[in-house]
Amino acid sequence: MAFMHEGLASGGWERLSLAEQLGNVGSEVLRASRSEGKDEKSFWTAVERALELFDLTLQDPRWKGRLGAESKAQEWFYTLVQEMGEDAGFKFFRDLVAANGLSVRSGNSLLNNLVVAGEVPLALAIYSYLPEQKHRAGAPINWIALQPTVAYTDGMAVARHAPHPNAAVLFYDFLFTEGQTFLEKLNHVTTQRKNEAYVAKFNPKFIDVGAVLDGYEKWGKLYEDTIQGRGAGASAGAGAAK
Repeated sequence: MAFMHEGLASGGWERLSLAEQLGNVGSEVLRASRSEGKDEKSFWTAVERALELFDLTLQDPRWKGRLGAESKAQEWFYTLVQEMGEDAGFKFFRDLVAANGLSVRSGNSLLNNLVVAGEVPLALAIYSYLPEQKHRAGAPINWIALQPTVAYTDGMAVARHAPHPNAAVLFYDFLFTEGQTFLEKLNHVTTQRKNEAYVAKFNPKFIDVGAVLDGYEKWGKLYEDTIQGRGAGASAGAGAAK
């Protein structure tokens, strides 16, 4: 396999601290962001370099068992595996678990706080607003969005037999008007038109809610077995939700 960072791939990377490794990843991400929309070749070169360095970080034996993952993230897992292709997606995660292991935790907020505390140096698939809140408050944490970037949306509805339907409709209306401002102050990505350009730059892959719900139990088990290193031969099979 040919590496873009041959010196680092041959052992130099493992001499760097985690902060130095992530700093190098971040530098490539910054290069990509600066060339995006201006120089396509430079943009994709920087993206590929960032992903290679990220892979080298994940494979560093010093972080074995310290890479954090949410215990219930089958929606993210399903979307990512479908985007990568099932064979390649399952292989990537199984290789990662076999080589490095995962520190599986329950709850995005808990995982986010463990990164801040230094117990978990790197975590996968945390909701972006959580590290953003901590970062803006001065905590030693930041986040990067790797491609494919999986986007999770929240839904709103009024119960058919709500005990106070008129109040429920007013609250529904509030959340999509003035309430958006409050959510934005908490670093949530809102539905306001002014956020379209910000969201578009991530080229998000939105979770197919219907497909996930149709195969929820199946993909929940596949995700759990994969991150726990069980059933290496298991796959989604012909009956997988699409």
